[in-house]
Amino acid sequence: MGRLRQIASVEGRGYKIAKAIDWLCLNYAAPLRIEDLATSVQMSAPTFHSHFRRLTGMSPLQYQKWLRLNEAKRVMLSEHLDAADAAYKVGSGC
Repeated sequence: MGRLRQIASVEGRGYKIAKAIDWLCLNYAAPLRIEDLATSVQMSAPTFHSHFRRLTGMSPLQYQKWLRLNEAKRVMLSEHLDAADAAYKVGSGC
């Protein structure tokens, strides 16, 4: 119960990580700078990275790649795109 309370607390680190996850979900195709994301949730980059990994089991960059991969799969199935076009559409193709 204490962990849930920490995640739900507006001033808690869990809430800040949840805000970062929300941003990543909405902006998965955008370039990711950990320092900027950490600053946006009022945390230092090392603290942010540590707490993000603790709550998600992944680094922020791994999480972004996971989001992109899932979106690419969705796009390939729903829009009948090939892998290269789907990758470009979700931001991982350059």
